[in-house]
Amino acid sequence: MVTLSLSDADKRRIAAVVADVETRSSAEILVVTSPGAADYANVVALAAAGVTLFGGALAALLWPLPALTVVAGQMALFTLVWGGLTWGRMGHRLVPRVLRTARAERAAALEFARLVSAQTADKRGLLIYLAFAERHIEIVADRGIAAAVPDTRWQEIVDGFPAALRDRSLGEALFEVVRRCGEILATSFPAEPGQRNEMTDHIVER
Repeated sequence: MVTLSLSDADKRRIAAVVADVETRSSAEILVVTSPGAADYANVVALAAAGVTLFGGALAALLWPLPALTVVAGQMALFTLVWGGLTWGRMGHRLVPRVLRTARAERAAALEFARLVSAQTADKRGLLIYLAFAERHIEIVADRGIAAAVPDTRWQEIVDGFPAALRDRSLGEALFEVVRRCGEILATSFPAEPGQRNEMTDHIVER
């Protein structure tokens, strides 16, 4: 499984577009990236245990091996399968997409509560959260933005991200997400005199 990442050039370019948006809008954008929204250890353990039990049962049926030999073989098999699934987050492929999406949504909500909620004077903060392992992006708006912009506008951008990721690099796909969010914010919340930059323009990396 190929692990997604951003280059230093991507990070600088995205920080620049965030800064540009915030010169044209009184709203704020914060971009947070994470290697993964969850480790799914329970799913990986269940898969490894299933393979181990099946392998032990098959060995017992096909070969008259001593019980201790079967148990030792199962322990070795479990270790190999566990290691293979956890290396490079390969186990993520076993996780249903609906669960990966739910975990990414939960992680985004936690990051929003920690870094964005009530951080701006007018409750005009917008979180863009990207989980690399899930290849999933979430957009969470604070109350001031949600009152003026329907959730469907952000969901359209989220829904278009997988296709964008197939057609271009991660850096370009994320840049386009930030740019589109910025255009909505600049239209809905034009810049105001004396406004301050209340959140960092740089990507917060977990």
